[in-house]
Amino acid sequence: MSRRLRLEQLEARDVPATFAAFTNSPIGVGTRPLGVTSADLDGDGDIDLATANYNDGTVSILLNDGAGAFSAAPAAATGTGPTRIVSADLDGDGDIDLATANYSASNNVSILLNDGTGSFTLASSVTAGIFPYGIVAADLDGDGDVDLATADYFNDTVSILLNDGTGSFTAASAVGVGDHPSGITAADLDGDGDTDLAVANYNDDTVSILLNNGAGSFTAAPVATTGSFPAGVVAADLDGDGDIDLATANTNGQGISILLNDGTGSFTLASGVTTGPHPVDLLAADFDGDGDTDLAVTNRDNNTVRIVLNNGAGSFAAASILSAGAKPQRIVSADFDGDGRPDLVAGNANSNDITLFQNTTPFSADVRVTATGPASAANGSTVTYTVTVTNAGPQTATLVGFTAPLPAGLTGVTFTSSVTGGASGNTASGAGAVNDTLTLPVGATITYTIQGVFSAASVTLSATATPPTGVIDLTPADATDTASTLLAILPSPPSPPAPPPPPAVPGRLFAVGSGAGVEARVNVYNADGSLRFTLVPYIGFAGGAHIAVGDVNNDGTPDIVTGAGAGAGPHVKVFDGATGTELASFFAFDPNFHGGVNVGAADLDGDGRAEILVGAGAGADPHVTVFRFAGLTRIASFLAFDAKFAGGVTVTGDTGKIVVGAGTGSHVKVFNATSLALESSFLAFDAGFQGGISVGADQGKIVVGASAGSQVKVFSQSGTEQASFLPFGAGFAGGVRVSAGASALVVGVGAGATPAVRRYDLLTLDPIDSFLSLGTGAPGGVFVG
Repeated sequence: MSRRLRLEQLEARDVPATFAAFTNSPIGVGTRPLGVTSADLDGDGDIDLATANYNDGTVSILLNDGAGAFSAAPAAATGTGPTRIVSADLDGDGDIDLATANYSASNNVSILLNDGTGSFTLASSVTAGIFPYGIVAADLDGDGDVDLATADYFNDTVSILLNDGTGSFTAASAVGVGDHPSGITAADLDGDGDTDLAVANYNDDTVSILLNNGAGSFTAAPVATTGSFPAGVVAADLDGDGDIDLATANTNGQGISILLNDGTGSFTLASGVTTGPHPVDLLAADFDGDGDTDLAVTNRDNNTVRIVLNNGAGSFAAASILSAGAKPQRIVSADFDGDGRPDLVAGNANSNDITLFQNTTPFSADVRVTATGPASAANGSTVTYTVTVTNAGPQTATLVGFTAPLPAGLTGVTFTSSVTGGASGNTASGAGAVNDTLTLPVGATITYTIQGVFSAASVTLSATATPPTGVIDLTPADATDTASTLLAILPSPPSPPAPPPPPAVPGRLFAVGSGAGVEARVNVYNADGSLRFTLVPYIGFAGGAHIAVGDVNNDGTPDIVTGAGAGAGPHVKVFDGATGTELASFFAFDPNFHGGVNVGAADLDGDGRAEILVGAGAGADPHVTVFRFAGLTRIASFLAFDAKFAGGVTVTGDTGKIVVGAGTGSHVKVFNATSLALESSFLAFDAGFQGGISVGADQGKIVVGASAGSQVKVFSQSGTEQASFLPFGAGFAGGVRVSAGASALVVGVGAGATPAVRRYDLLTLDPIDSFLSLGTGAPGGVFVG
């Protein structure tokens, strides 16, 4: 039968992506390098390389000096015939280890553990299928460590190798795939939050789609059709719609296939692009800096790498052709020289070396600085300046140097900063001059608020943003600005009257828990905002700590209830609010559920003791369970929404009421706490909103925070809207999390922002205080209770 791949030739694009050879390229490695991976192998902050040398049974280690110059470290031994290699922290000690798929009769995977300096030891061999060819590393069973999966070429299976967290692997049930699987990749293909697999089947022109149940058990979905003889597969959002698509390198068709996802893990062959003779591998990165995902392909039979550029909607055109060594195989991309651009490395099987390509694409952006301040000020007064740095596009600007020197005549200078649009690199707060290195996506802003004591005839504050070499600033004149303040001659003011006593601060003991990405911590604060103590409820767990506050033991001091976030079992703990002592620890649902739980605490029956409310996180049915602290007795259990809804629920309560919010959408339901009868049901935001909500309740009011955007709304228990405001401004889009109690409303930021917390009087919405909690290194935002 004739096997021909049908390709559509797309029109050429004008956007350039240029590459040049690094000065020390090529670099010799072992014999027949069929695999290559990139990671920080020696812990110095830059990206190193490792190659799997098929004929030698070794791995070559190449350490980077940070500028793209590599030196060879001692090679590490593997099993027989290593073809592909992956890098990940396999033993949980914080450094990067290696694993190779050994394409030989040994039918195994070699585990190479790192001592932290880039020196590797063959620790074990793990049995896989027959002649494992491809390998991928990912958390497949949701337990927080890194597992492995191999594409077993000669018995048409994928072996699932589960990690116990120490780098010791156990083979789970193999999964059947297509004919001669070669390439394999891992990503969330159906949007349910766990990691699925896609496998390129060389002999039957398909990709097998393996959907994960969250615990490392996989089910085959309908296969996707590709071009002829697919050898490599990569997963990325290729059409900009937010889900993960696929692309394959087709060895017999001189090109690649683009497979677009409908969001459920069902793929359609959209287009193909001719790249060169015998393409064997490909990867995805934004090579031209325009914000979408491009592709790079190794063409084995003409010794080239082809750059394929994306128009942003999943339509591709072949661009630059780069000369590699003899018979290039595996390709990887990373920023090897620290300039913010993705570079390339190809492993050349027949010349026994690697070729390093430096990305020299001239990115362009329009970085603008504006500075404002008071026109005049009295000596000894505190003056405030505002400096805003903005990127007007058209491309992301990285490594932008921003400086605001100390101005003469201004003493005791301090500053704070805030971001919008995904900007990063700013110092959240500090004293003295500002010197930051910024990353600014298109439309992003960073605002600095600079204060000091005025003590001169005039003060001029200047601020400048300088893009790095290779980034073209389209209007450089607006990248610097100044603000000047003159001395004001003011009459001596009369002595002010004695201030009235401060009003009583509404509120009570409250708590702030870390979001995902750092070890779960909870800061507990007194009503006046002073820190009471810090808890670490789930040692070593980085999936977030959901929290609630309520007096569960009727000792007069509110206690702290914590729920583990996604990735752990449905683990709930209770801590004494007076001492921080752990009072209880239990699982609210099946311990095998790893979607996390949300918690609430409220005196539902008016007996002076708060009950504990627990809602299931995403991935389970919308289950709500209520416990009485004494004996941890379950007193209520019900589904708040349709049983098919799996977006998770947030929970809270007020006297006689249980309030439930949807984890996706904005549906709020209020149930009678005794009969569980539904008393009211309403949408907090418009019907098209799908971001999910958090809820708080007190004084007959329901507070709702949008998990996408920055809006907080206050409703009556019947669903009548009473107030709406933006605690972090209209430009903030990271979501907010809310709680209410003792006439106070607490608001915390969602994922991706500096962990800010603000408190308000629930009845008047007057601000009480605002502060940062848990430090600036908490990428998952904060939860409040």
